[in-house]
Amino acid sequence: MVFFFFPQEKVFSQDKPIGLSKEKIQQNTNDIKQLFNQGRALQINGKHFEAEKKFKEILQVEPEHFQSHVQLGMLYKKQERYRDAVVEFKKALTIQPNSLAHKNLGIIYSKLGENRKAVKEFEAAIKINPNLENIHYLLGKILFHNKLENHQRVIEEFKKALKANPQRWEASFALGLVYKSQKLYREAIPFFEEVVALKPDFADGFYQLGHMYIAVKEGKAAITHLLKAEELYKKKGNKQKVNLSNKYLKKLFKKFDFKRSDFN
Repeated sequence: MVFFFFPQEKVFSQDKPIGLSKEKIQQNTNDIKQLFNQGRALQINGKHFEAEKKFKEILQVEPEHFQSHVQLGMLYKKQERYRDAVVEFKKALTIQPNSLAHKNLGIIYSKLGENRKAVKEFEAAIKINPNLENIHYLLGKILFHNKLENHQRVIEEFKKALKANPQRWEASFALGLVYKSQKLYREAIPFFEEVVALKPDFADGFYQLGHMYIAVKEGKAAITHLLKAEELYKKKGNKQKVNLSNKYLKKLFKKFDFKRSDFN
């Protein structure tokens, strides 16, 4: 489980009683910090119900405690209480702008099938923090799979994801699929090659690469990668994909006059 830490926020609302002593303010601040730390410890240890009670206790005293709203949102998201999570992240955002709150809202909206709302939240997160890990990939993915934008915009988002993290093989794989969908097979090949270099146990990467080489009529390369895909699918026990790979391999062996023994 990943937890996020946020900049120190104002702990008290502006409606403090007139004449409240510095000592009393400090005591209340310390009490809230203690409750919050207890809530986080419970959250880390998977005691979600108890953690929720701590964060709600803080919010009874200080309704604008930003971190408590965020952590409640994270708790509800973990529990798949998505509508409750939306409420908490929105409350947090009324207190202060925050890229991670927008990002989590985007993820929740995508799970709820509210894709255009998700796009808006991802874009808001990027506006605050363009280098936020994962955000361009998430945006590109939802735009591509739901056909909400042209392919050039999708490609730009995935390339930004790779710029932020060149080791993100999922972004390379996604770019390969985008180019494949446009029948730009030569353009897709380098991205699928990057995928199998970064993740050599990823059968789908070899499978897609094999099909790209079929499309550009390079039989030997196609067979080489489909054989590797078949091997990895066998290890994973994916009989359907093993049979599918074998089907294409039989056709390729016949068409290009190769035998399995030629690739041992």
